[in-house]
Order: sequence, then structure tokens, then C-alpha cells
Amino acid sequence: MLVKADLIWSKLLVYNESNLSFHCTENPGVYSISALIDQKLRVVYVSRADNICQRLRNHKRFFEPNSFLKNILEERECYFRYCEVQNPADRQNVEYTLFQYYHPSCNIVEPRGELIDINIE
Repeated sequence: MLVKADLIWSKLLVYNESNLSFHCTENPGVYSISALIDQKLRVVYVSRADNICQRLRNHKRFFEPNSFLKNILEERECYFRYCEVQNPADRQNVEYTLFQYYHPSCNIVEPRGELIDINIE
């Protein structure tokens, strides 16, 4: 399990189908979604996924159960970034650490995990 990790983050990308198709991975990892709010970019959601690209696409589908996130994605200019994390326990801890750092407004349930030393930026 990770105690300290140097994560390799993707660059910040506009949340659109083109970037999901050409610049996103189908590998497991964690991701964040940011939105322009009051002219400032804020992380509004963090999560982990077995397939990052598929999960990011699912947020835009009509069946997205998180109405807070769905509204942000429909009404704001949004961005995403991700990092690949293969081990499920490590993914959980990275997600938890990001949640504790950003306190994202669209995460309805606090993830479980342990704080670990990661490079956030």
C-alpha cells in the first residue's frame, strides 16, 4: 500500500467529448472535475474508477444520479485531470486524500480511506 506516492497527473483538460476520446485513459485511477465558479477554478468532485474514461463519460449521461454534479457539468465550464493508480487500496487512499484536501462540493458521500502523502498538483 502507498504511504508516499509521486503521482503522474494528466494536464488539466476541458471536459468535452473530444478530450475524453483522445486524451483520457481507460486504465484504473483517480480523477478530479473542476469548474469555473466566480471566475476561479475549483475542484468540485473527486473519485476513483476502474476505467477513468468510461466513468468520466458516464457523468454526462442522463442517468447520472448525482444531481449536484450533473448541474455543474451542464451549467459551467468544466475541466478534468487524472492519474493512473493500479492498486484498488491505493486508489481508495488517493481519493480520500484528495477529498480531504479539496472538500469538493459535489461529492455527496465522504470516501473511506487513509490520508497518504501525495503530490496534489
